[in-house]
This record gives sequence, C-alpha cells and structure tokens, in this order.
Amino acid sequence: MAHIDVKRIAIEIMKGIGFGDVRSFIPVTEENENSWRTLEKEIAEISAKGGVVDLPGYENEYTEKDPETGRWIEVPPPDSPAGMAAARREAEDLSRGPLTDGGIEWPSRDRPSWMSADVGRYGYPMVWPDEVGEPPPVSRRFGDAVLFARSMHAGQARKGTQIPYISHLLAVTALAIEDAATDDALRDQTETIAIAAMLHDVVEDTRATVADVAGRFGAEVARIVAACSDTTETTPGEEKPPWRSRKQAYIDHLAKADDAVLCVSLADKRHNARCIVEDAAAALITGGDFWSRFNAGADDQAWYYRELAEVFMERRAGPGADEFCGTVARLRDLAMLTRHQ
Repeated sequence: MAHIDVKRIAIEIMKGIGFGDVRSFIPVTEENENSWRTLEKEIAEISAKGGVVDLPGYENEYTEKDPETGRWIEVPPPDSPAGMAAARREAEDLSRGPLTDGGIEWPSRDRPSWMSADVGRYGYPMVWPDEVGEPPPVSRRFGDAVLFARSMHAGQARKGTQIPYISHLLAVTALAIEDAATDDALRDQTETIAIAAMLHDVVEDTRATVADVAGRFGAEVARIVAACSDTTETTPGEEKPPWRSRKQAYIDHLAKADDAVLCVSLADKRHNARCIVEDAAAALITGGDFWSRFNAGADDQAWYYRELAEVFMERRAGPGADEFCGTVARLRDLAMLTRHQ
C-alpha cells in the first residue's frame, strides 16, 4: 500500500488547496482522496469549535537544495498534480528551444559569451533580438553566381570521388558567409565575399578568366577570386609552375592579403582539410590509396596545411582558424600513419 502523507494533506487543506488542485503535492489516488476527505471534515469540525490544528516538528520531505541559490525549495512528487504541471511546463519550454522568451542564437565577435547553447558550435556568444539588427542582404546577383559556377564546373567532381564539384563551392560559400556576416569589418561585404567564394575556383579550374568574372560580377569579386587562386590564366601550351613553388608563393601571398581574401581562402582550406581528414581516415580502414589522388603526397600536403594554419592563425585569428588548426593536426597525424603503413 502506498504511503499516505497525512501531515502534508492537512497542511494543504489549511492552505485552502483542494484535492487534485494543480498546486497539490498529493498524488491523485482513491486512498489519498479518502484520507483527504476525512481530514477535511475533521479540520472543519475543529475550526468550527474554535480550535487550531498544529503540526509541531513537521518536516517537509519534498525539498531539495537549489544549486544556483543554495536555498531549500519544495519539489513536488512527479505523480502529483503539481509535479505533472511542472513537467508539462518544462516540456513546453524544451519544445520552444532557444527561442523561448524571444532569445535567439546569433554569432557576434565582439559581445560577451553568456548563456549560449551554440558557443561550442560557432565559437560566438548569444545575443538578443534588439541587439542583432538586420542581416546583410544577399540579392539575385548571388543567385546568378551560383548558376554561373554550376555551368562552368559542370561535369567536374571532387578528386577521387563522384561528388559533384559544386558541393565544395557551396560548402566554402556557407563558411565564408558565416565568417563575413559575423565580422564587423566585413559584414557590409558579405554578398561580395559570398559570390567570390562561390567562384573561387572558376578561373583556376575552368575556361573562365578574371576578366569574365569582372564583367559579370564586378572588379572586387574578380580581385578576390584572382587572389584566392594559386594559378590564374596561362597561355596556350604553358604548364603550371611546379606544385611546391606554387604553394609556397600562395602562402607568401596570404601573409600580405586583406581580410576579404583571407575570409574566402580560409573557408576554402577549412573544407578541403575536413574532406582530406574524412577520406584519409576512411582509407586507413578500407586500404585504399588515398593520397595518390593529389599532385603531391602525404608529406607535402602535411607541410602545406601546416604552413597555411600558421598564416591563418596570425592573419585571420578566430573560431574558423582555431577549427582549421585542429583539423590540420588530425591531417598531419593521418599523413604520418600513411608513411608507416
């Protein structure tokens, strides 16, 4: 037979709480209701005669210490009306998620990191709607860039895969937009940076030229695209410079590049490094010759990405560069494992 808290019932009756009331700590059962009605009648009789019901030494068993305030608070049993009401309120709050009470998650570099559920994901703190303002505009011009990139890169795939190359362009663009839109120095250039990110390989890997990009999307987009390419136009029959010298020249160039170029380049290298780590790790299990898909082997790739990480940490420090450095550390470990296979 379940325990009947007669003292608690008496206290609630004296507080004017009815049986089954949403404030009640007493579970709704037939036994509890019978006890409640009996006590209710007895307390009424005592009060009618001018008597007082006293419960000396009563200690409420439904208490626990609040970790935030250090105070003891009453906590209703989960099967009581008050407990079930509290559970419903908690479920409703959880279903509303981070938007409860009008709060939203929005990245910002220069606000204190407090109460953010997404700090680990973005590296940015939470702010409230009245602090956010309007997002930077992205117009039809960006849509035109997506269509142009799709057309120019048609038939191309990521190295060693059947994944359409545009997946890389979209991933890089998303990273660049997030970075630019949360940087006060670049926010007004977000659309230009987004377009440049979508087209960052169009000069290096298709027949399009810097002049083509400038004519369609403007000189600033063309400048960023050219600056993110380690090789632009070559004359017919001309070969690209050797891999190592091209990459060293690109590293040296980034050391002097502006924030817009660094934003797009970092987004590009972040996605490339992620893909290398994922595919190299899978190849260790399947036994595939992963590194042969590149123009340079594992040791050269580890060197290149280590140098890039150092430049980005110095020139574009922030959550994106931090994530990139962590990915590069895993990339270098995988390159070393490959060497010892």
